[in-house]
This record gives sequence, structure tokens and C-alpha cells, in this order.
Amino acid sequence: MKYASFLFSVVLLSASASQAQEAFDELESATSEFEQQESEGSASGFKEYKQRQQQGFQSYKQKVRKEFAAYKKAHDNAHDDYRKRITEVWHDPLVSSQKQWVKYEDDYRLRTLIDFDAEKVRISWPADSAKGLDRNGFEAKLSELLQLTTKQAFEQDEVAQKVEAFGKENLSTFETGQVDKKPVIETFLLGSESGNPGVRKKLREHFMEKAKRVEEAEHGQDVASWEFPLETPDELAPSKSVAPDSKGAVAESESPEATPVTEDGAIWHTRVINSKMVETLPSRVHGFINAINDKNAEFDLSAELILALIETESAFNPMAKSHIPAYGLMQIVPKSAGMDATEKVFGKARVLSPSYLYNSGNNIEIGAAYFNILYYRYFESVEDPLSRLYCAISAYNTGPGNVAKALTRGGGMRLKPAIQEANAMAPDEVYDRLMNHLPYDETVHYLRKVTDRLAKYKSRFAGADN
Repeated sequence: MKYASFLFSVVLLSASASQAQEAFDELESATSEFEQQESEGSASGFKEYKQRQQQGFQSYKQKVRKEFAAYKKAHDNAHDDYRKRITEVWHDPLVSSQKQWVKYEDDYRLRTLIDFDAEKVRISWPADSAKGLDRNGFEAKLSELLQLTTKQAFEQDEVAQKVEAFGKENLSTFETGQVDKKPVIETFLLGSESGNPGVRKKLREHFMEKAKRVEEAEHGQDVASWEFPLETPDELAPSKSVAPDSKGAVAESESPEATPVTEDGAIWHTRVINSKMVETLPSRVHGFINAINDKNAEFDLSAELILALIETESAFNPMAKSHIPAYGLMQIVPKSAGMDATEKVFGKARVLSPSYLYNSGNNIEIGAAYFNILYYRYFESVEDPLSRLYCAISAYNTGPGNVAKALTRGGGMRLKPAIQEANAMAPDEVYDRLMNHLPYDETVHYLRKVTDRLAKYKSRFAGADN
């Protein structure tokens, strides 16, 4: 293996906070045997080079660690304060998540929820509040919502704004970016901004027709709402060639129904999503196709894989966010996505800001870079490409150390014995081992969903690749 650069990288976690641990320590433990073996078998010149690199990098490594910790503390404080303010009004303090975007206004008494997975929108208020919406008020709020861009959503995110300001003022390794200005609902439903006022009018009329006012109890609190399905009117619907399961639902199977490995043994299939393939995809995907095509080539991946990861991580919600925090389409964690992925992209580790990760192109680049590292570096010695794929998918969610622990059935987080275990098994046995021994149910479901969706996209593209 080629481990000339130091494996001080961190793990990209999209799992629960209970899974998060000191990523430096995990990967240093997991890869220490490789480094020792490499050092023992290398020339003295390499050893001297490595020592110089270690001495020069230790101070920077400590600096990045310190800034990651400061970033996390700033985020957690802002997040806790935000939830506290919401709780003063709502019994159930909903906040934005991987597949839902939530905004509060009018002193937190009016709440807007866009659910990208369930495909619905709900505007709610406490039933006893004087700030409720009649039908005219709802229509005015709907008009505002149809104009909402990702950039505006970012600017209205209290927590992200505080973290962004803290990072700019206090962190020397903070990487900022320009947030997309695409209209959220229009892009999700139609694939792009139409630029036609008549289109937005038709959307508003359609949603007003479908909207209903409901009142129900939420955690002991009476809540009134206007809600409507996030669906495209028939007259604006794209090509009917889109597969009927465009919502992206996947039936969970006990084992993969189809493998992503081609006849020549490679796991990758589609490099470029062409115009015929676009017709097989739901509109929500269309705005990200250029970035996906670009990163396939740069990081030697496939369109099917990136689509499967994004669908599982965020349901194509460009404003996806978790409390860890993780941001964007591929749920990148600023604290732990950085070391390997940003060194690969920038040449040096960086702390990634919310603004950087709410840019869909940036987000896909970092996610693709990290998967490239997992597949082609950490699990490079897993001989079978399909077995290696299962390991990399699992590691994207829970980290290489936990994958090693699963492969050795609790024998530890070192990669060398784990890879030896993987090489002694057939791919379906590796899959079963991971499914039965991964330490978190979330990662078990994650591996199943990504694998099934990878096969789904490969099936969609069949016959449309020329």
C-alpha cells in the first residue's frame, strides 16, 4: 500500500452523535500497523523524510485539532440556545435535519417545514396563537416560500450564521464558500429554475388547490397547520420516461439483489450521465448532474454510487443538516470530513464552513474525495472489488475503525487483520459479516440502502449509456 503521507485523517460520520469519537485516535490506531510495516521495510532515506514530515506537521495537526474543537463547541452552544428558544413556544422543538428543512419566524410562533423525503410542506403555529394564518395569509406565505433560494435558507439559519461568524473571526483554517442561489422548491420539482413567472404562478395555484388546514395535537400541544404535497402539477411535469419509483423508496432486502460489478470485474459503470440517462432520473437530481459527472472523473467513482449516497444521506435536500453537525447533500461533517478529504482537495487540511458545504458542487467534491480515499487507500488491500465496496460504503457512515471491528467480530479497529479477514471471504460473506457485526443499526440499514439504490440506478441507466 502507498501510505507515504501520514494517515492522520478523520472519519466522515453521518451517523448519530454516539458514534462520534476522536477520529484522529481511531484512524491512527487502525493504520498504525501499516505505518510500522512500511517503516520497517523502507530505506533509511524514507525514514528520515517521514521523521521530518512528522516534526513539521505535529504543530499543524494540533492546531487543526484545537480549531475543530472550538468549531464544535461554538456550534453546540448555538444549537442549544436555538432549541431553548424554540422550546419556549413549542412542546416539540423541531429543527432542520438531513431530510427536513425547518424555519421559524414571528418570535418562533410560525414554523415552516419542508420534508424532502415525505414530499410535503407544512406551515404551522400553536393553535392558541394570535399569529395564525387564514387562507389569504397562507397564500402570501406560500408565495414567499416559492421564492426561497438555498442562499436565503442559509442566511435564515440562526445556528449556521453564528457558526460562520465564529469561524471567520477565530479560525485560521476556516474554508468558506458561496452558497447556491437556486430556488429550493422549483429546482426540486422541475430540475432547474424556470425563469418564468408563469411557472411559479402555476405552482402556487396548484399548491393552494391541494392545501388543507388541519389541527392536531403534537406532544400535548394543539397545533394548527396548512399543509400540501410537494408534487409537480401535471402541466409542468417532466418527461414521462422517469421511472415510477422517482420518490426513491427502496425495499430493504436481506442481501443485495444485484451487484454493481461489471463483467470485467470493475465496480464502476457510468462515468457520465448522458441526456438519455437524465430522462430516467427524477427532477430533483437534475441540478446536481454536472457536479456528479465532474467528480466521477476526478475521483474515479461512478454516477450510480454518488446518486445512491446522496439519496441515502439527504434525499437530495440541498439544505440537509444534522446536529452533529453535518451539512449538505452528502452530509459532510466539518470536524471529521477534513483531514484526508480536504488535504486531497486543497493540499492541506481545512475546517469546512457551513457556507462551503451548502454549495452543492463543493459538497459533492468533498464527499467524492472521501469515498475515493476509503476505497482506494484504506481498503485498497481488500482484493475483491465488491467486498471492498461494501467496506467503503460502511466506512462512509461509521468510519474505517468500526468496519475493521465488524470484520474481526469485535477483534479491534486495526485494518490489517480486518483486511485479512475480508480476503478470506467471498463478497456475500463480507456483506453478511458487516450486516451482522456492525456496531450500529443505522450503519446496517445504511449499507443495505446504499447497495440497493446503487443497483437501482444501474438498472435505470441500462440501455441508455450510448
